[in-house]
Formats: sequence, structure tokens, C-alpha cells
Amino acid sequence: MYQGLRNADTLSYDSAIGRFEEHQSKWPEAIFNEDMFRKCLEPLIDTGDGLYIPMLQGKKEHWTKWWLYNRFRYMDSKYVTGSSMENRITIRAHQKANVFLKSYANIVGHVYFNAAMVEHRMERGKEYEFEWPASGAEDPVIGINDADLMTSLGDLSPLMVELIDVSGAPHITDLKIGDGAEGYVNYSMNSITLGNNVLLRTLDMRNCVNLTQSVDASGCTNIEEAYFDGTSVTGVSLPNGGILKVLHLPGTITNLTLRNQKALTEFVIPSYANVSTLRLENNSDVIDPLTILAGMPANSRVRIIGFSIANTTAAEVIALCDRLDTMRGLDENGNNVDKAQVSGTVYIDSLTSEELYRIQGRYPDITVVYNELILYTVRFWNGDTLLQTVENVAY
Repeated sequence: MYQGLRNADTLSYDSAIGRFEEHQSKWPEAIFNEDMFRKCLEPLIDTGDGLYIPMLQGKKEHWTKWWLYNRFRYMDSKYVTGSSMENRITIRAHQKANVFLKSYANIVGHVYFNAAMVEHRMERGKEYEFEWPASGAEDPVIGINDADLMTSLGDLSPLMVELIDVSGAPHITDLKIGDGAEGYVNYSMNSITLGNNVLLRTLDMRNCVNLTQSVDASGCTNIEEAYFDGTSVTGVSLPNGGILKVLHLPGTITNLTLRNQKALTEFVIPSYANVSTLRLENNSDVIDPLTILAGMPANSRVRIIGFSIANTTAAEVIALCDRLDTMRGLDENGNNVDKAQVSGTVYIDSLTSEELYRIQGRYPDITVVYNELILYTVRFWNGDTLLQTVENVAY
């Protein structure tokens, strides 16, 4: 009966809360105020009895919305209808393993191993094990209801996942599909779909060797750790700004883009030989543009903004300019330009004014901070006769 009412849209949160609000709107706020004064405040004023002060809650409009919304979510999950079916997590697995789930609300969780359904009544914040059913196929499509209520999917690495779609699960805090343990290899994994997973903190794809796609994690705005060691991904789209602390990438990366990641403390990539697009903007000092540029092929696209290089030499900075001369660039919109785009600060103890000119004449947005600028003494001779001496001449 409940399924019939929900499927016909006869019974819904919007229709129910609308009737509550319509009914309560018949009484003005003044009546609620008078009622609360009479029941809760008068005893305190007249006799000093504050027992009823906690009941001074007006018409509890927002509490009603909160309770009714969660009640509908629970009933929908119990009877497998309505909102419970609107968002699902989809996983294609190639090895038998149980699934472990956590939810942030009290629901009845359902996991489908193809057509075989396993259910558990779940309490908020507790982990529940959904056992692989006897009738489950060897490589089923696993469907998880109430995706938007899940906070954790547990360790999925034993399933040898082929594909996973968690775009409808904004509240998951961790996603572990691969594993860094010695000997672990997932040859099946080839597709991951993320969405606005705004609470995701950790993404682990290690040793999913055949994952070759470019992973879009730009909607994971609070991600802190991302591990792609041992994969074959060509790019990872990360948020513009955030709290990313740990990033491990494979040597297959062709597009390395990091913008406004000030919290980064650990950055690991075995090789830059395949990087053909480099975009670094206002990141932490753990990102070394000199090392990255040295390992990239010529004619790559480069945009480096807000870098800082300490304790370097004029020769090293000139070598950087020489390297940049072999590259193309990107503008702020990601469009191609002929010249590498760089802006930052280098700190040099001592350099000549000629060296300063050679740097800033080629890349004027590189600011050179120095302790000593070596100038020149110029002497004008006529044969053996010294005509004039000029001190402190710039290049």
C-alpha cells in the first residue's frame, strides 16, 4: 500500500509538509506567543517555576520539516520505493566479497547483487556487513540504494571492481577501490565516475593497473588524500583550491594541473616524461617547478603562476628561462598561446646586472630578489691614454 501511494505521488514529503503548513497558518504568530507566555513564562514570573521553559518552542515549524523528511526517508528505505530508489551507487565486481556500509541516518539498507537483495536495518554511524548471497553471480552488478545517505562503502578492493559510479553519493567520506599492499593488482578496473562528493576526504585507486581514463575529482572540494600509484590514468582534475595534503600520481600523467592547493605536503610522481600540459598556480612549496620542467618534453604547454624558488643562482634561473623558451603556454582560460606563461619570485644572493637583464628581459613577470647586484666599471681609452672612468654602470 505504501509503495502504491508513493509511486502514484499521492503521498510525498512536499504534499504532507504543505498540509501541515496550511493547517498551522490559520493561527497567527500572536496566538502562539500568547500560548507560550501562558504555559511557559507565566509560571516562571509568578512562582519562579522554570520547569516549562524547555517547551518554549513556538510552532516547531523547522523541527516538523526535519522529522517528516527523515521519516519519509526511513519509510522509503524500508519499503524500497520513492527517494530510496532515486540515487543508487553502481559497482561492477569481478570477485566475491562482502560489502560494508555506513549511513548518516537510520534507514533499512539494501544491496543488490544482480537480482539477489540483501537488507539490514541500519543505525546512524554504525557499519553493517552485507554478505554476498548464495544466489549472487560471480561478477554481478552491485546496486546500493539510498546513495545520498551513505557515508562509507568500506574497503572495496577485494571486489576487484571493474566500474563504479558514486556520483549520487555526496556524503561518502572515503573511497577505497585499490590497495597499496604488496602483491595486490586489480586488472579489471577501467571506469570511475565521481560527482559532487563534497565530503570525500580520501580516494585510493592504487594498483588498478588498467585504469587509463582521466579522473574528474573537481567536485570533491574537501579531498585531502588521493592515491593513484600503479594506475595508468592520464590526468586527474582536482578542485581549484582546497585542503589537499597528499597526492600520488603515476608516470602516465599527461596533464598535470594544480591550482591554489596551499595545504599540499606530500607530492609523489615517478616521472614527468609524459606531461605535455603543466598548469601550476599558487601551490605550496612542495611543488618544485624546476624539477618538473626538467623532466618534461619540449614544446609542452606551460603555465606556472605564484611560484617561489629560494637559494638559487643566476645560472640556474637563466637555464630555467632557456627551458621555458622551448615551451608553449596557456592563458587563464586554458587556451593555447605561443609563449610559456610564468609569474613568480626567485631569490638569488648575488648576480650581475647583465644576468638580471637576461632574466627580466625575457620573462618580466619573474621577480628577482637579490642581496647584491654587481655593477660595472667602464674605462674609455685613446690608445694608452685613459680618458674617463665611470663607476657603477648597469648592463
